[in-house]
Amino acid sequence: MRLLISIRHLTLRSARPSCPHRRALLLSKINSISPSDKSALLLIRTPLQAWLARQVLQAEVIADYDLVYFTHDDSSEDRHYFGELAARANESQYCHVPVWRYDILSHLYALYQTHSWRHRQSPDVVVLASINSLVINALAAVHASSELVTFDDGLANILPRGTYHCDKSSSRMRLYRSLLGATDLDAIKNRISRHYTIYPDFDNIVEVSHLRYLVGWRRDENQTSAPRNVRTYFISQPYEETLTFDQVRALEAHLRTIEINCYVRHPRERRVLDIGVPNLDKHGLIAEDAILRHAQGQPFHLIGWFSTALFNLSAVAQSSTMLLLHSDPNSHEMASLACRAGCKIVLI
Repeated sequence: MRLLISIRHLTLRSARPSCPHRRALLLSKINSISPSDKSALLLIRTPLQAWLARQVLQAEVIADYDLVYFTHDDSSEDRHYFGELAARANESQYCHVPVWRYDILSHLYALYQTHSWRHRQSPDVVVLASINSLVINALAAVHASSELVTFDDGLANILPRGTYHCDKSSSRMRLYRSLLGATDLDAIKNRISRHYTIYPDFDNIVEVSHLRYLVGWRRDENQTSAPRNVRTYFISQPYEETLTFDQVRALEAHLRTIEINCYVRHPRERRVLDIGVPNLDKHGLIAEDAILRHAQGQPFHLIGWFSTALFNLSAVAQSSTMLLLHSDPNSHEMASLACRAGCKIVLI
């Protein structure tokens, strides 16, 4: 099972054409692509964003770009994907922002570390995913004359009541936004010229006419090696950011009843769940690529909570199970999305 990657770049009318039609259009367009002299500023905050950004740059035919990579974690994944993008950039900056008790200090530190980018000539295009990041949003706002191209930041883009669809900013965050020079969510979304997504069958943060399509992870139907035992990978999350202590304990207890072969740790995960499963050495790769590399073309099963990686690999895995919690008010909405991606739902 190898990773099949292609890029679909379309102009859509009233409805999305079928997937085969989009692929045919892609092939006719990609053969006529010529190098572009567009300049770009690429603003990245996660390893998945960096992985997707390579495809966006290719689709936009951008070879001339500068890169600013923000991270709170300074993980091996961050360094790996920063290195890949930086190797092709004109200029690049890796901005490790410590997490302080008072979050305004983190925002101010990131703003200070990247202040030089605010005073440069505006590029032709600003490319980013984290429209709700105050510092990234503020940098984009400074370059208001640049075209804005965005792309997916995981499931937040397609979760109807998620942070990219509903502005749930507190009065404190609205104050921070004003101090840092960031715009509100609707303002930055209204500015988007094109948005690239790997979720073609779901509504996103812009109208259909502004969507462009990427193909991420797909099953290789030509795989011929004889299957061995099916491995089960547990894709973990930074649960302390979203779940209560009791919810994490309930999830942990359920996982102990399941036979799991590999624990796939999230870069932001500070406390590994105590379920007696060995960690998968990801070799600096995002979870999707690390699992495919480790599986070596053999069938595998995925299990996890509401995980972007689980969702992304659902078309490749032999089966995927999403564990959701009765006590979580968001579980119904999560389950609806997961079912559409072909995941089995287990409520705990």
